[in-house]
Amino acid sequence: MEFGSVSEIVTAIASVVMALSVIVAALQLSESRANWVAGNKRLKKQAAIDAAKIYIDNKRPELGFLAEPGT
Repeated sequence: MEFGSVSEIVTAIASVVMALSVIVAALQLSESRANWVAGNKRLKKQAAIDAAKIYIDNKRPELGFLAEPGT
């Protein structure tokens, strides 16, 4: 492969740099999506824990009647 001029060499280098930047951007997007998925899983798990706590608190009987005299 023979290059005829400096401008062809510069163009080839620019093409390689552009291709590498596209690859890096794709990898960053993939990592970003993986982080989003992991964060979403954590949020869903925490929401389930919170919902269970609220359910348990609502099912717990009120103990106020024990403090009332004559009951």
